[in-house]
Amino acid sequence: MELTLNSRRKKIRRKVEQDFSWYDTKTKEMLRGRGGRMEFVYNPAEKRSIPVVVDHEETVDGNDYQDIKKWVEENSDKYDFTVESDNGRNITISVDARHFNDISDDLYRHGIVSDY
Repeated sequence: MELTLNSRRKKIRRKVEQDFSWYDTKTKEMLRGRGGRMEFVYNPAEKRSIPVVVDHEETVDGNDYQDIKKWVEENSDKYDFTVESDNGRNITISVDARHFNDISDDLYRHGIVSDY
């Protein structure tokens, strides 16, 4: 029995990566950093604000193909199924009929849409 796991559009959280440059007027040098966002922290010893690059995540539109692929890799031995095709958007697996109800329940719990 074949089961097609369909990816769909949804909101996903993604880590932001940006390049930052700032000129330090005290040491007279150009500093660079990579991260999500730049914040300025006041340093009372130097009596000035110092830039710090911190991590940041944003919500973007995407699809859940990576979640489906992860589920398939984690559960292929548990439910004893094989991957028939993977086109980069949908994954078709071959399932034994005795595991069908367990697989469909597990897919529902993980929010994965499937057709058979």
